[in-house]
Amino acid sequence: MRYYDKEKLSGIDLQNSLAATDRSYMQDQNIPWQERTFFVNDFEAIDFYGKCYDYFMYDKHPFVPIEQSREIMRIIEECKTQAKK
Repeated sequence: MRYYDKEKLSGIDLQNSLAATDRSYMQDQNIPWQERTFFVNDFEAIDFYGKCYDYFMYDKHPFVPIEQSREIMRIIEECKTQAKK
């Protein structure tokens, strides 16, 4: 995984336009990227279809809470709206 710590991020201005100032797109070199590796065998396997069966057949709690699913859908919709602008 590659990520950054926003506390260590400085000197980069966000822009609302499609083109970067002076057409300079190399500002990402100023980002202090962090990297971390995860191994699949470090995580417990999940029986996805079993979880779906339990939810629909036995009215158990959903594997992903409904609130999180709605938030993901809201974010995706916002991204689509922003992309159209």
